[in-house]
Amino acid sequence: MEDRGNQNNHVLPGNHARGWNDPPQFMYDAQKQAGSITASNPLATNKRVGHDLSSTNAQNTSTVTHTGVAPPSAVLASVPILNMPAKSETAASTPGKAEVEIVAPEIADDGELCQYCIRCFTSSLQSLQDRDKLEMKLANDITKRIKIFQQSWTSGKISAKAKPNCARLCRALELEEYAAAHDIHLQLMTDHVSEVSQWMVGIKKMIQAGNSS
Repeated sequence: MEDRGNQNNHVLPGNHARGWNDPPQFMYDAQKQAGSITASNPLATNKRVGHDLSSTNAQNTSTVTHTGVAPPSAVLASVPILNMPAKSETAASTPGKAEVEIVAPEIADDGELCQYCIRCFTSSLQSLQDRDKLEMKLANDITKRIKIFQQSWTSGKISAKAKPNCARLCRALELEEYAAAHDIHLQLMTDHVSEVSQWMVGIKKMIQAGNSS
């Protein structure tokens, strides 16, 4: 009874029980065949096709051969390795300017050491003026800074730790070793800025004028 009812549900074309404008319903044999395949072997539709790895390798090899492009491992192996010299070897092979060691004069008396510094500053200023390294306005300002240095020394504003480096700075200017004078000036500005900042501006101008050739 159920089979007969199912058969009646499929209305064949030309059945007068349907309306005149209803589209016909067709029954295909392919539906039956597909149902029979799925019922007989349910795993037939989800099987995967095996992949031959040997054929893939052969294909890749042939592709490299035809295109002329080597694999990455071969490219890396062909790159030469450069042996860079060590830092010490590089530094030793590059000649550099010899550093000049500036030693403070052996003057035990504090007053004499102050006078020595003033003489060095004044003579260095005069030498730069004679070589037209300084304009008159700038030279006058440097002279004022030298007087401030003398006042700071005699009034005790410059400490005993800073005075040896002040003497070394004067010695460097006397020898016209302006690179060494620049280094000493930086050391004083770093360690004793509150003691030397008022007069060091003029000394820095002399160092810059001496370096300009």
